[in-house]
Amino acid sequence: MGEHEVIEQDKSKFIDSLTVHLSKLSRKMLKIDTREEVLKYITDSFLNVFNCDVVAIGIIEGDQLVMNSSGEESSKLDVLFPAKDINPLLLEGSMTKENDLLAHDSVLRNYFDDNNFSTWFTMPISDEDIAHGLVIVGYQEDTILYDEMRSHFDELGEYVAIVLDLINRNKHKRKSMFDMHLIANQKDHDTTVDELVSIVTGFSGRESQSNSAAIYLFNEEKNSLIMQPATYGYVKKDSIIELTEDNLLNTYFPNVERVGHHSITVPLTVDMELIGVLYAEKDSEHIYTGYDLDQLEIFGNYFSANYENMQLINKEKEQKKALENMLKVQQEMMKFTIKSDGFTEMNEKLGELLNSSIILYDRFFNVIDFYLHDDDVFSKQAVKEAGMYARKNRTLKQVTFDFVINEDYIFDGMPISDGKEIHAYIGIALPDNFDMELLALTINMIKNVYSLQFTKQKIAINAQEQIKGSFVERLLYKSIEDVQDILEYANLFNWDLYMPYRISILRISLPEYSAQNIIEEKAKTNKHIDLMRVLITNYNSKVITAVIEDQLVIFTPVTKEISKNYWENQYNYLKRSIEENGYAIDFVIGIGGIAEIPSQYYENYQKAQQVTNILLKSEFEQPYAFFDQMGSYTILNWVKENPASELFVNNYLKKLYELSDNQQVDLFDTLKVFLANNGNVSATASELYIHRSSLNYRLEKIQGILDLELDNFDERFNLVLAYKLYELHGNDIFK
Repeated sequence: MGEHEVIEQDKSKFIDSLTVHLSKLSRKMLKIDTREEVLKYITDSFLNVFNCDVVAIGIIEGDQLVMNSSGEESSKLDVLFPAKDINPLLLEGSMTKENDLLAHDSVLRNYFDDNNFSTWFTMPISDEDIAHGLVIVGYQEDTILYDEMRSHFDELGEYVAIVLDLINRNKHKRKSMFDMHLIANQKDHDTTVDELVSIVTGFSGRESQSNSAAIYLFNEEKNSLIMQPATYGYVKKDSIIELTEDNLLNTYFPNVERVGHHSITVPLTVDMELIGVLYAEKDSEHIYTGYDLDQLEIFGNYFSANYENMQLINKEKEQKKALENMLKVQQEMMKFTIKSDGFTEMNEKLGELLNSSIILYDRFFNVIDFYLHDDDVFSKQAVKEAGMYARKNRTLKQVTFDFVINEDYIFDGMPISDGKEIHAYIGIALPDNFDMELLALTINMIKNVYSLQFTKQKIAINAQEQIKGSFVERLLYKSIEDVQDILEYANLFNWDLYMPYRISILRISLPEYSAQNIIEEKAKTNKHIDLMRVLITNYNSKVITAVIEDQLVIFTPVTKEISKNYWENQYNYLKRSIEENGYAIDFVIGIGGIAEIPSQYYENYQKAQQVTNILLKSEFEQPYAFFDQMGSYTILNWVKENPASELFVNNYLKKLYELSDNQQVDLFDTLKVFLANNGNVSATASELYIHRSSLNYRLEKIQGILDLELDNFDERFNLVLAYKLYELHGNDIFK
């Protein structure tokens, strides 16, 4: 490779590195906010990167070139600055010592010669024929300056000029904004929208040199953009612009954020939502520039920010007023909880506050009470049906859900709870324009006040139940000491003891209590019993209930309405209701006899007690039964407590039970069916779906295992008795 090629290669590398550096320099300048910082940054870059001995930057101010930054003591540069007569050639392009076009007696050339600078160059700061200043660079020693470098320095000078121009514009914008803030802050804090519009349109019109400027704000009710009265100049456009859903903004206003026209439109937004537009016009001979658009967007943003602030202040005032009103309503509703046990007045007051109908259901969606707003017309039956529909279709996990009445009225349903259990559900047609934060407070207030009323009711009911329980216990004694006293108590509960009542007992399957959880389980049991009491009363409001020894005693009046299906329907209703409300409760109902006079209550209570014990402590699968259906089980229930009954059952059935447990053929069940069919082979074979010969074979095996004759009446009786006792004991008897 020749020497010339090496030089050209080194030159190319240098030019490339210079290009990269100047590119980085240009990007970094965009992040600088002031002119002084830009000029200082340029100065430092030339000193550190190009290793020059002197750098001076002069900025044109009026007709002079005044020094603004230097890399040398300013006293040495005083001969150059200020310069009144600036050679235009210096501002047209970069110039070096080798290709300068300056006069021989030029001040700049003399400065470099007098100070022994071997190499120097200049770089103009200008863009689009607008000159901002000049950069002067000098070297004491000889330095190679390639001619190709001039174009790069010219580009850098243009870029510096652009940056300085942007800084000047931003400075002007900040001044305009400062002036606007100054005017706005001189106003009272209660500045109106009209005053704000006047400030913004005034600045917009003057700063953009417009003939007119106006602000249109969106009116949701009229679905229109309406011109605000405080305009700048005369606005030719209509004062009301009606909108349609399908059209875009530029359908109604020309040149949305577009320059180059004699009119312009700037959208006004808050949180990405259009609140209006800033519209301005010039005469037909002038157009809006990018600078104008920047200015108008700043004024538009200023308006949007202050307008939003005004709305927030007004909203805060409205919230405060509404909150004061809500607190007054809360105080009045609290008074109702003291004066009254019901909900009628509370519902009415709440309905007036929310301008809505109020529906109150109990925890099983039975109607307690409701208040109808003037505009709402529907019957109690419709309210009842809506509650039943909600009970069937709601999701238990939902905190709120819908009540729909007559397909037109939609209510938000919310549970009323004390934190432990749900007392009721309240339906409210929540208004759309109600403030969400205030609405949340209102809903909490509603829940608290209603929960307090229900708690108050519960305390009163519990006290009443204690009184009732006390006198019912005396009624169920074997011999009543003071009948007259019992009758007086019964009269308090509208209970005629000389009318026929059937006595039944509902008992919940209780877990085995341990020392650790006895209090918790006891509370849970009491809660379930109370729940069942409410459900029983809902099913038949004429029944009388009392809690005696962890069981619910039910006194049902004997009327024509009480059919044989009554008890089955009642059980199904209870089971369905507790499941729909998310409870898991196992219970049985023992149905005793009918008492027509006070002295008959003890006997029929005992009958219900026996049936309940049999249903709970046996293998019976039916959840409710009458005493008359129990037959011999009522006697055997007493017998099974005798240890001899276990020996009797094991003696007759244990061997057969254990053999059947380990084989495919269930001989234990075969014998049970055979005895139930009174020893009839044909009927037994038919029920077991086997052939007579197969049954006879099984019976022979059973006789061999038990070592007895099935034809013997006494043996068959003993076996029947053993099976009945087994049903009372369960499989544990064989363990």
